[in-house]
Amino acid sequence: YSIIEKHNLNLNIEELISLAYKNFDKGDVNRDKLQLFVEQRIKSFMGTRNYSYDVIDSVMDYMWTEPFRGFLWASFLMEKKGASSLEDLKSMIETITRIKNLSKKAEDNASELGCDEMLFKQEEEKDAKIKIDWFLDSVDINDISTAYDGFLTIIPVFSRYFEKVMVMDEDLSVRTNRLRFLQSVDINVLSCFPDLSKLSIPK
Repeated sequence: YSIIEKHNLNLNIEELISLAYKNFDKGDVNRDKLQLFVEQRIKSFMGTRNYSYDVIDSVMDYMWTEPFRGFLWASFLMEKKGASSLEDLKSMIETITRIKNLSKKAEDNASELGCDEMLFKQEEEKDAKIKIDWFLDSVDINDISTAYDGFLTIIPVFSRYFEKVMVMDEDLSVRTNRLRFLQSVDINVLSCFPDLSKLSIPK
């Protein structure tokens, strides 16, 4: 990981492990133990770079597939946690957590099925869909600061959404459609970010 950090490499560690197992024809013998060992080494290495434990946990998924991006996010989050005001970060964590929790209630393939805008009964639903479409079409998700700032503009829209829209509507078709929409947000938008719910932020 010091080489990855030094040379700005984005090596997919999971793919490298799979390739090694394939080349040595080992099946999946002790693979879970190997992955646990690698994860412990990642956390140990990042600890030497003075990243806090919660930030390390937040970016762990990146460290397997896009480690250099994981380092960039870790540095960015450390900076945000050290800011004089944490209100933006708190609002972001709250919004992301609510979307993810509801997303889990959707069918497994909900995002693939998509949502039907004809079933949107309230303006807040339409506003949320418009804002998400804007984010996906206009925001450079490869730029961490731009992606973060872009999502901050989404938060007021979703605050109104959760205040006015009863996601778990009694009408099955309406409820299913709303859950599909939120799962699509989870998969297509929130996947651009580390797991911010793992951050420890003072109240």
